[in-house]
Amino acid sequence: MVSDRVAGASGQRGTSGIYGPFRMAYAGLIAALWLVQTSGRLVLFWQAGTGTGPLAVLLHFALAFSLLCMLGLILTLLGAGRRFEAVRVTLAVVLLAAVHTILTLFDIYQAIFINLTGNPAPTLIIFRATPLALSLLDNIGISPLRLAAAVLLVFGVHILLYWPLGGLLMRLSRRLARIRVRIGALRVSGRVGLAAASVGTYAAVGMVPLGVRGGEPVLEGLRPVFQIAPPELLAAARAPGRSHRPTIRKPAPAASRPLVLIVVDALRRDRMGVYNDELTNTPFLSSLDAQGKLHKFDGYATCTFSFCGIMSILASRSWNDFGTRPDTLVDLLAAHSYDIRLVLAGQHASFGGLTTLLGGPITSISDQPSGTQPNDWRAIDTLETLQVPDPRRTFLYMHLMSTHAGSFIHPDFRVTPDDSGMVGAYLFSPSGKSDYRRIYDLRVRQADEIIRRAFEVLARKGLFEDALVIITADHGQRTSEGGLLYHGGEADPPTLAVPLLLYDARDRAYPARDPASLIDVAPTFAEAIDLPAAAGWRGVALQRTAQRQAVPVGTSESTGIVWGEGNRALLYLCNRDTGRERLTPLRTGGLATAPELLQRARRLHQVAAAPVREAACRM
Repeated sequence: MVSDRVAGASGQRGTSGIYGPFRMAYAGLIAALWLVQTSGRLVLFWQAGTGTGPLAVLLHFALAFSLLCMLGLILTLLGAGRRFEAVRVTLAVVLLAAVHTILTLFDIYQAIFINLTGNPAPTLIIFRATPLALSLLDNIGISPLRLAAAVLLVFGVHILLYWPLGGLLMRLSRRLARIRVRIGALRVSGRVGLAAASVGTYAAVGMVPLGVRGGEPVLEGLRPVFQIAPPELLAAARAPGRSHRPTIRKPAPAASRPLVLIVVDALRRDRMGVYNDELTNTPFLSSLDAQGKLHKFDGYATCTFSFCGIMSILASRSWNDFGTRPDTLVDLLAAHSYDIRLVLAGQHASFGGLTTLLGGPITSISDQPSGTQPNDWRAIDTLETLQVPDPRRTFLYMHLMSTHAGSFIHPDFRVTPDDSGMVGAYLFSPSGKSDYRRIYDLRVRQADEIIRRAFEVLARKGLFEDALVIITADHGQRTSEGGLLYHGGEADPPTLAVPLLLYDARDRAYPARDPASLIDVAPTFAEAIDLPAAAGWRGVALQRTAQRQAVPVGTSESTGIVWGEGNRALLYLCNRDTGRERLTPLRTGGLATAPELLQRARRLHQVAAAPVREAACRM
């Protein structure tokens, strides 16, 4: 009874004396804060190049209106009656603080992600793969404990922000509940009106086609915004029930020898000691190179995501000509009685259904459970237990994740706060971002150690004698170039530069290749056992001399080529929507842009990246 009277007095003071003007002014300030924060969110996404336009702005404010109507409805329910007023006030404050906290955390999360990658973040990763999302934050120095402390701090600040408005909220809720609107012969209460406005507005927004409402922050965040492969290929992966019959024709019996493919996800060539003398983070690979046991090529990825990168390796094709389900190296080798053994760190089956496109039949596959943190050390444990009845007719594909953000890193290969002095500091600092290379270089060091251990296991299982081993990556990684980290989006030099290392126990000679591409890997394995390449493969075996000057590059944003000519290497891109062209040097030195150079790039592009059906490329 006392608390009810106090709360009632508090509600009355909200309309008299200094409390009335103060609270009304404070409420106006909170409303202005919502407006500024909403506008800032739209500006943030517009700067990220999501195409935020008038419709996206309208949709976002419509969603905000729907949310406010739903909050108003809940407040009217909390405001019903007079008993336990203090509890009702507290619940109202906590509710508003919680909703505003979620929005604020969304804005912070998107601001960080856009700052690091240049793209909005797919918020669904938080719900679908929570451990992976936490490990991604841990990769940049934000541990789960720090994250929890930050969330609680933001929530506490919002509770303090709304606490002075508790009494005013109750008065407002009761006024809303008493509202009656006459629509013809029908009288609608305030609660029904709020519910109808909230649900109706939300449903109306949901009816806008997905392709039209792009750029609206909430809808952008609630769906994957990255195009990881061509739509036709992704559609084929989602329909595994449709049987695929490889078009491979089995000729005379092929030769046999162990074949091993090691793909290190997001491994960038020039951040490896075996390619860069200024670094010492690949002692094992560098020792093999020093002994003359490695054939080393400057490799180039065909795209910037793992899905299309892995398929480029196995199917010897690129973005523009994958089709729906291309014949793969796995298909070819399985047709010639090879045992196919896959040891995969990460989650390939849940990554767009990638495993349904790898080919087969596959003898054994080890993939890590969806939502777990990728762990190369577990992959080595799996390799230890792998049964290999006939090493000479075994193809082993290992996929490692040490250099990919979010994967497990052994403490021996971590940058500690004491060592770095900058954990988390590079989120917005350009100079701090460059320190991310220290984290990345240590990840490369772990990958080198994993490969060393893999070689030891291969030798014990008879997979090393007379073997051909190819070590490469599905794509590269940005380490602050252009102010960005990680990979994805339009191709650029850091995301394309991948290693291409061959260990051939037969010690045969390999001609120089510039540029070399991921599409050359499958033909190289086929050549090693005297098999012709499958129909539709675009690459050239590294054992042969390639009469070509360019290799294809493609993403959802652009199509292009890597073009090598003498000592010059260029990246040519043509935007798929606008036809705008760009030439980027891939090696140090200036670039003299001339009409003749662009004309030559266009001609090479039509040959190397065909078919090209997008907007005509222009200056």
